Amino acid sequence: MSWDRKGASGQSYYYRSERDGPKVTKKYYGRGAEGQAVAQQDLAIRRQRLADKAYWDRVLSQVERTRVMSDRYTDLTKQMLHVMLVAHGYYCHKGHEWRRRGKMFHG
Repeated sequence: MSWDRKGASGQSYYYRSERDGPKVTKKYYGRGAEGQAVAQQDLAIRRQRLADKAYWDRVLSQVERTRVMSDRYTDLTKQMLHVMLVAHGYYCHKGHEWRRRGKMFHG
């Protein structure tokens, strides 16, 4: 999307680059008021895309913060479970299975 100057007159004409598969072509949209109208539409679309991108960047940032907090909560929960099981006479057999030890002595 650009204003191009053509010819010796130096007048500006509005063109938009459009893709058709691998091929990119420039399409003429006019000069003066016609070109200005299309240029304003393109500017509005560009601003909306930037606003949408900023919105989704904020959402993804919040999701990432929530994921980090959830991971921390999960780690703390696993640690607390481990402490509670050991305190109640269990041990971790072969690194994955919890088993109860024989009689514990409470002195």
